[in-house]
Amino acid sequence: MREGAETKWSFTIEKELAYSLLMGDGYLSPLTQGAKNSRLIFAQSINHASYVNWLYELTSCFWKVKKFKRIVGCGFNDKKFIQYGFRTLTYPFFTHLRKNIFYPEGRKRLNQRILSQLTPFALAIWYMDDGSLRFQESNRKEGKKGDRKLVLYTGGYSVKENKLIIDWFQKKHKIQWNLSFIRKQPLLYCGMKEGLKFIELIKPYIHPSMKYKIDLKYQMLNKSPLKAEVLRIFPEYKI
Repeated sequence: MREGAETKWSFTIEKELAYSLLMGDGYLSPLTQGAKNSRLIFAQSINHASYVNWLYELTSCFWKVKKFKRIVGCGFNDKKFIQYGFRTLTYPFFTHLRKNIFYPEGRKRLNQRILSQLTPFALAIWYMDDGSLRFQESNRKEGKKGDRKLVLYTGGYSVKENKLIIDWFQKKHKIQWNLSFIRKQPLLYCGMKEGLKFIELIKPYIHPSMKYKIDLKYQMLNKSPLKAEVLRIFPEYKI
């Protein structure tokens, strides 16, 4: 969707991709210092370089995009790590999304209007970015399949918005998530009965490097599936 294109956006592939990225680690730049339009920015740890490159290729089909690397600090300690991502040029479409949908009051929000647009692909991106498969250590050692759960880290949203997510999943997909808290921040979780339904929904869209997040047999938990790919992309990087 190039600058100057029609601004009455229907549900297009471009819109689906933008919503998908924004549900995960993507964000829209604020309109500061005289900026006319916003840009979409997406970044993760360099350990997920293969996944970031995949999203970069998809994004570059619709907008002009540039990759970047930068050193950032962790929010919980003073440890530094390399962040790898991409940013688009500025477009009116992203300004529309920022002002009218995702950041109408300056804070990223979630409402029924946004949730109603989420496809299984968008849910897969959301889970790959903010989700994890949790298990009891004793069960993993014994090879048991029970007592696992899926987690969605939703601390960026209010309790009210988290409850809206739970209600939407139940009504739309018949999947029951539960609300909990970590460090006083909300998160959602579900056991394997509900988790299996969610995995079946998103499985076709999971990137190969992220399959450990749906690895119910624990076959990838003692491996480092990302290391070889990261070293191939960045041979100078020390892991």
